[in-house]
Amino acid sequence: MFTVIGIKTIYWLFGLVMIFLIFLNMRVPEYSQSFASPVADTITPPPGSPDTLSGPAESCVGDTAVYSAELPVGCSADWYIDTVLQSSDSAILEVVWTDEGNYTVSLYFNCDSGTFFSDSLQVTVNGTPAMPGVINGDPGVCKNTNHSYSTTIDTGEWCEWWVAGEMQSATDTIMVYTFGDPGDYLIEVFAMNDCGNSSQASTLMVTAFDNPVVNLGNDTTIYEGQSLTLDAGNSGSQYIWSTGDTTRTITVSETGSYSVLVTNACGEDSDTIFVDVIVDVLNIKVKNNIIVYTRGHWLIIKSPGTEIQQMIISDVSGKIVYKGAGRERILLPGKGIYVVKLKSGNTIFIRKIPVI
Repeated sequence: MFTVIGIKTIYWLFGLVMIFLIFLNMRVPEYSQSFASPVADTITPPPGSPDTLSGPAESCVGDTAVYSAELPVGCSADWYIDTVLQSSDSAILEVVWTDEGNYTVSLYFNCDSGTFFSDSLQVTVNGTPAMPGVINGDPGVCKNTNHSYSTTIDTGEWCEWWVAGEMQSATDTIMVYTFGDPGDYLIEVFAMNDCGNSSQASTLMVTAFDNPVVNLGNDTTIYEGQSLTLDAGNSGSQYIWSTGDTTRTITVSETGSYSVLVTNACGEDSDTIFVDVIVDVLNIKVKNNIIVYTRGHWLIIKSPGTEIQQMIISDVSGKIVYKGAGRERILLPGKGIYVVKLKSGNTIFIRKIPVI
């Protein structure tokens, strides 16, 4: 009985186990989802879009710029500048800009599930400005007057003006300056932008004038073979001489009247001088600034700055040819030797002058 009952009991228990196993087999997928560990080779889905690519949209030649974005877990970065792949595979790209131009910085994700485009940024790289255009304005001005000067620069730039070594407050393309004392003033202008200033300045030399005053001096006598330089002064002005010359100075060696007109920003002035060139001169006698000589049958007496109170001229026989007040010219009767006696204060001038 024990044996029989034991065998029946075993069969009965076996049947219950089989029924339970069938029921359990029907429930395995549900239990697998709830408790099974992730399979190692499961394909990762595409990453979500990161934050927008960040970095400077404008830069200067020589600058180091940093561009970055949030990199998803399990991904590396492919950075491009235009179509050129860069060496960085992290979330940060560091660029040293070497040339001016417009560039596109792009970022792609290189993930287990594939490569995905992330974002791009348009970048403008600027250099330092070119030299400004020529300076327009008066190169000759009158002292104590205001004058405007202008130049040209590119869009997005501004100016830095200098006059006689001093920086001015004007930053646009027009600068107004008040000239003080007469003299030369160097005007300079640089072009400026966020990357620096032009390597060269445009320049203009301006001369501030005083009202012209011309003085050629007193009428002058020179001798044959000599020359005289006439100087109209007023440096930097315009000159028109009666000889047709347009220089500040001229050199003359002939008898005549010489005049000059001087013009500058403040006005004009003129002067005239007579130059007497003595030719065929014989027996020049000089004493106490008194000059006596003959030219042909003329006796010439020059006494600049000295008053001659009395003049007596006689021939060698003692016959008086002239007696009276001082004169510059005396016509002698003819050839021969004459005695000239001049009195100036306490000074007596006596000379023999031959007329050939």
